[in-house]
Amino acid sequence: MGLFAAAVGAVAAFGVWFWQQSARLTAYGEDVVAAIMMANDALAFGKPRRGADYRPAQVVFTLDGDTSDGHIGMLQEYMKRLSDFEPDEGAGFDERVIGQVLRTHIPYSAPLRFPDRLTGGAEVYTASVNVYWDLLPGGRLTLPYIHCRVLVEGRRDIRMIASPKRKRSKKR
Repeated sequence: MGLFAAAVGAVAAFGVWFWQQSARLTAYGEDVVAAIMMANDALAFGKPRRGADYRPAQVVFTLDGDTSDGHIGMLQEYMKRLSDFEPDEGAGFDERVIGQVLRTHIPYSAPLRFPDRLTGGAEVYTASVNVYWDLLPGGRLTLPYIHCRVLVEGRRDIRMIASPKRKRSKKR
């Protein structure tokens, strides 16, 4: 019985921690437009009958709140700079993990800052995020971006969010 109680306690503790992380992201996170760098192929076809409600994608974003087509184009330019990316000797944590993600395609879900040598000092981030079919327009990935809520300070986190509703202009 002691082992069972310990297991239940561990599950409960994880649940509380997860809830706290989610609440922190909701309260303090910033909404961004994240360009899709690479995504699971299934996202283009829609949700399968069985399986998870999401598939992973690697995204690139900034914190400046720009949602224009020009901004998405700029993010795509940063993505191109990663095509032959190799971490520098003695590189920091973010740079080493970005190199590992690109090499292995194993997701890393916390936002990582691009090295300044690729951005000229601009704050550009990449992260692996779960892309949920029910949050995609038409239930499949048809746009080169998604909307996310992110935290890049302290405990870094990212989650896909629904696309903000655009205000309709009133007919006069």
